[in-house]
Amino acid sequence: MPNNRFINFHQVKDLLDNYETIELDRAPKSYFYAIDVEQIKERSKKSDIKKIINTDELTKKEVDELASLLFMEGSDLPKLKDDEVEIARLSFDTTIGNAYSLRAEWLADDIAYRIVTEATDFEISVPIKLSKQPLTLRQTILQFEQAEPPIGLNDLAYAIKHEDADFDFENYIKAESAFYSGFVQFYRFASKQLIKKFK
Repeated sequence: MPNNRFINFHQVKDLLDNYETIELDRAPKSYFYAIDVEQIKERSKKSDIKKIINTDELTKKEVDELASLLFMEGSDLPKLKDDEVEIARLSFDTTIGNAYSLRAEWLADDIAYRIVTEATDFEISVPIKLSKQPLTLRQTILQFEQAEPPIGLNDLAYAIKHEDADFDFENYIKAESAFYSGFVQFYRFASKQLIKKFK
C-alpha cells in the first residue's frame, strides 16, 4: 500500500458526485440482527446470501458464518471481536493479495469502526470512528478513501503509474460488502474512470 497520495480527496469526491445512484446516501437498518442461520446455509449462491444479509435480521455469529461464505481473500485477517461484524472489504490484485476489512463493533450506545489488514502490526486510522447509526454507502467508501494511509483508489492510481501497460487495471480492486450492494458497483465505476484519466 502506497503511503503517498496519488489521488486527492477532491478527485474522490468528483467520482462520488458522478456516480449516479440513489444508494450513496442509503444505510442499512442495522449491522446486528437475529435469524435462523441454518436455513441460510442451505443457500449456496453468494447473491442469495447477500440478499438475506441485506433484508433479514442476523446475529453477530450468524453474520460471521455467512461472511466466511462470501469473502474468500483475506483468510489471514485478524478474527472478529465478539460484537463485531465485517461490513465491507477491499482487496488488491498484487503478488501478496492485500485485503482490508472494515469492521463495525456494537458498543453500549455507539457503533465503533476500524480497518484491519493481514499485517496485524499495521495501524490504519479511519475518519469516522464512532456513529449512532450504520454508515451510508458514501461514508463507507470514504472510510477507505480517507483512511490514513489511504486505501482503495489511491492504490489503483499508484498501480497505473507503476505497472506495465498490459496490466489488468480494471480488476485490480476487488470490492465486497454484504451490507451495501452499491459498494462493488462504485469501485467498478471509479476504476474505469481512473484508468481513463491516468492511462
